Amino acid sequence: MKKNIKLFLSIIVLIFTSSLTFANSDYEELDSIIAIVENDVITKKELKKTLSELKKNSRNKNKIVNQTKLRKLALDQLIERKIIAQYAEVQNINIESSVIENALKNIASNNKMSVEDLKKNAYEEGSLEKLYSEIRFQLILRAIKERAIFSKIHISDYEIEKFIDKEKVNNP
Repeated sequence: MKKNIKLFLSIIVLIFTSSLTFANSDYEELDSIIAIVENDVITKKELKKTLSELKKNSRNKNKIVNQTKLRKLALDQLIERKIIAQYAEVQNINIESSVIENALKNIASNNKMSVEDLKKNAYEEGSLEKLYSEIRFQLILRAIKERAIFSKIHISDYEIEKFIDKEKVNNP
């Protein structure tokens, strides 16, 4: 009888320990908030992803960077992107997919390749979505800069007439 109880208890212990081992292998750490930027947050996963991208880029350039500095740089980049994205949303700056496709065509032609090859290369590197995201971000940034510059420019009719008269003389 004691043998059966010992056997039964050892089986139960074995079952519980094996289930705990399997549970620990499927464990995924919950995401946590690293920073709050206006009405958005930066999570630990976002920071890890940006850090890994920065490390990959710094290895390619043979730069040895301090971990603390690299983390600060990654956090600064994320904060900057969040602020720009929020400002663009408030200003109703939207980039249509056709504009992104035109930008892709320009990038491909500058690299002397077809758009399909560019997309294929990005897909093979696992960063097609990142490519689109980066192009969208750069176009939003350019639109914000243009709005800021054009809002500061004030040209009077007198200045326009003077310029036209000057050009008529220089280029009849």
